[in-house]
Amino acid sequence: MDEETNIVKQSGIFKIFGGMTWPSPCERLSEMEWRLRHGIPSRNDMLCAASVMSAYTSLINSSQKHRNDICRILRKEADIIYPMPEATQSK
Repeated sequence: MDEETNIVKQSGIFKIFGGMTWPSPCERLSEMEWRLRHGIPSRNDMLCAASVMSAYTSLINSSQKHRNDICRILRKEADIIYPMPEATQSK
C-alpha cells in the first residue's frame, strides 16, 4: 500500500473499493459540512468538499447499475452510523 492510500484509509472519511475512492457518509463529513456553511473551513475541509463534488459528478455520469452498486456499498457503512428507517430500506 502506498503512502497516499494509507493516508486516505486512516482519514476515515473515504471508502476504497473496486479501485475507486469515495467520500463515505460519516459524522466527520457532517462536521465538515457545518464548518463549510457556518465556520472557518480548513484546507482539508475544502479538499474533502471537492471530493464530494467529484463523486457527485461521477455518480450522475454513471450507469444506473454502477450507481446502485456504489450506493449499496456506501450504505453498508452508513447503516452503522445512521441506520436507515425501516420504511426506506429496500426489501
